[in-house]
Amino acid sequence: MEEKTKAQFASITYPFGVEPTFAHCPICGKVMAELDEEGTGKYTPCEHVAFIYSSEGGYVFQTEGYEKRTEEIDVDEYDEFRDFIEDTDYGDELLVLEISYGQMGCCGPSWYSEIFGFDYKTLKNPD
Repeated sequence: MEEKTKAQFASITYPFGVEPTFAHCPICGKVMAELDEEGTGKYTPCEHVAFIYSSEGGYVFQTEGYEKRTEEIDVDEYDEFRDFIEDTDYGDELLVLEISYGQMGCCGPSWYSEIFGFDYKTLKNPD
């Protein structure tokens, strides 16, 4: 019997007040967000991204395959996103990158997270 593997996790926490840089896909190198004309960040996922999750509003992007694999599990019932992913059927083909940063808001300090899921099964075998 083959042992089930678990998704891989990497976390980056910027020091409070430091503006985070945009994440890049570890497979193809594409930047995951760009600034529009007003200076607002817009997510730009590549073909290797299974999902993008923001602490400010939940899912920003999901592939159809990711939605199907997680439709029976409610992310809102978990305190930690890592626990949610571990309850899915993803193995080590999924790399989850969590980027956290803090900024001073109108009501005091606030912390935010952006979580990117990169699916290595999207890699194409060379012919």
